[in-house]
Order: sequence, then C-alpha cells, then structure tokens
Amino acid sequence: MKFFVGLSSFVLVLGLVGCSKPAYQPSTPLVKAKEYKLDPKNYANLFPLTEGNSWVYVLDSSTQRQGSEAVPGSSEFEYRVKTVVKESDTATRAILEVYRDGERREEQEWLVDATGLYQLSIGNDRKPFSPKQMVIKFPVKEGETFNWEGEGPTPIGAKGRMKYASKVDSMQPIDTDVAGERMQGLFVENAGSFKTSEGDGILAQNTWFVPGVGLARYKQVLKLKDVEAVLTLRLKSYTVK
Repeated sequence: MKFFVGLSSFVLVLGLVGCSKPAYQPSTPLVKAKEYKLDPKNYANLFPLTEGNSWVYVLDSSTQRQGSEAVPGSSEFEYRVKTVVKESDTATRAILEVYRDGERREEQEWLVDATGLYQLSIGNDRKPFSPKQMVIKFPVKEGETFNWEGEGPTPIGAKGRMKYASKVDSMQPIDTDVAGERMQGLFVENAGSFKTSEGDGILAQNTWFVPGVGLARYKQVLKLKDVEAVLTLRLKSYTVK
C-alpha cells in the first residue's frame, strides 16, 4: 500500500516478511461516548468512499542515513473523495485527491467490494498496481492472513515489483488528534519487500481503520540501502457523509 509519492507501530522488525504485534499503547483517556464496532453487513464503512468525504492528518516523518542524525519533518496530509462510481450493489470505485500542506499532490484510485478494500492506482497518470493491491480482506476475520505480489509504484515512487504479507488483527484503542479522542480501530499489519532500478527495499506497515470513520492511524518503516525512513499519520479531523 502506498499513501503518497516519495515515501510510501510501533517497534517493527524490518527484514521480516511477516507480522508482529506493535509495542504501541494509546495515551489519551478512553472516550466511551461512542462505540466503534465492526458491522458484518457493512465492512465498506471501514473506509467510507462517498463523494465529498475527507480526512485530514498530522503527518510526521523521520529520515536517517546510516552514520548520520535523523532528519525530522512534519506537515498536514489530506484525502478528499473526488468522484465515486457504483459499479454494482457491492462494488464502489473512488478517486481520492491527495493534498499536503494544502497543495494538491496526486490522485489515488480505490475499490471496495464484497471481497475487500483495494488500492488500484496512484498518481495523476493513474499508475496501476497489477494485480489490484488488497488492503483489507473481507469478511473480516481476526488472525486471518493474506499475501500480495505484483508490480506497480513502489513506496519510493519508482516502478518495481513488490511482495507483501498481511494480517488482519483485532479492534484496538488508538490515539487520534480529533479533540484528543481515542477511537477503536481495526488493526491490519503488513510487511514486505520491493525491487526497483534504484535498489531493493524492505518495509513494515501498521494501519488502523475505524468503522464509520475511515483510516485513523498509520505507521510505516522503510529501509532502502543505508537509509531508513519512518512515517506516521494521525487523524486530525474528518468529514464523512
């Protein structure tokens, strides 16, 4: 899975093409005013693809070359659902615009159907993943694993071949920047490798999707040659119709 061109928890073991539970623990008080539960009749609401929906995140990053100090960065990242096509009663395809600090960067194409949530392509020229890249497998079953291998835009932006192993875990409490609210998100683990003309890399990703809200938290650790990059997204605000 790739969230934006150029770089694309906690305690992840790089080099292991498999999954392990993170040592992350939320710090905000548990807000019990609202319950977040999986709906077996509507798994699509884990990422509601309705025109006009949007999600704003705090994006923190750190890049470190071996032997040098880490270079931190922080910005604002946003998804906006631009267009939606209902392909069938169970399949919805959507184009999401990606903004960083208010500047439009690219588009991404997503699909949700009876079998899962997929990322189809990225970039304004719609570079495809072949085959389509599964992000969550439906029906959701705790502990279920799935693999994906294919070609397309790698986490560093260059075209290449990727191989990922994923695991659908449990609903877990997570921190957000939405007025300090702690939510409940479906935890999906992912780890793998990629090969490009610029070199071979490995990565590990942790993602949390909140029913009725969408992507709420994400962390990626990536290593290419002597460079290690860490990226995190924390939901700041959202509009879901």
